[in-house]
Amino acid sequence: MKGKRYSEEQIVRVLQEVDGGKSVAGVCREYGVSEQSVYRWRTKYGGMEVSDVRRLRQLEEESRWLKKLVADQALDIRLLTEINPKKVKGPARRRNERNRERPHSSLNYMIPAEFAAHCRDPVGLGLPAFRQCASPGGRA
Repeated sequence: MKGKRYSEEQIVRVLQEVDGGKSVAGVCREYGVSEQSVYRWRTKYGGMEVSDVRRLRQLEEESRWLKKLVADQALDIRLLTEINPKKVKGPARRRNERNRERPHSSLNYMIPAEFAAHCRDPVGLGLPAFRQCASPGGRA
């Protein structure tokens, strides 16, 4: 049989009476609850005031709403990936693929072999390549 439900404010009042010095058995008889309920309430609401309990209820409702929102978004993402099974490419990956397809004059887009060929020692001074090709536009 399902017992009656107590509001958080009533639960806090019961716990304050127990903390005030009344025996747990006496408070249980007065309010018609079991000792098990009082000890369970103490673990959840022990030391709280009515305003704290209201804030806790508000946070639990907000948490429930956010979990529902995340679940809905995860479902939307899953449905969209089932509708369009192609792998979605991010902007950085699309940009890198475009840069491989077309040649660039800038050193930023050269592959290492092209960069090495670009930075050869033209005058035969034996300087390292990174000193000669320090600027992005070409030879320093």
